Amino acid sequence: MSADNGIYITSFPTKDGKEWRVIEARAIENCFDDPRWPQEIIDLYRVMYYIDAERFETEKEARERAWQMYDEVMSREFPILEYGISRRLDVFWESWKRRDRM
Repeated sequence: MSADNGIYITSFPTKDGKEWRVIEARAIENCFDDPRWPQEIIDLYRVMYYIDAERFETEKEARERAWQMYDEVMSREFPILEYGISRRLDVFWESWKRRDRM
């Protein structure tokens, strides 16, 4: 059985540059571009996953929070974090920018 979970640091475009958000999530691949699904569905997943995420002005602050979240996960009865801490998701926002939705 797979935990399929991780802590994800992602940057989001803002009017003044970008902000950083950190989440613990499962099935993050729902947020990836996939030609099998309408883009509106993928965008909806992105909003659902990140809407309540903590926001940070710098990547450093986001990384610090991610490590705090890691410690919280590791202190649970079943300390599993299959995919660790990842910042690789900035890539999916390139598709968002290409659609002029900033």
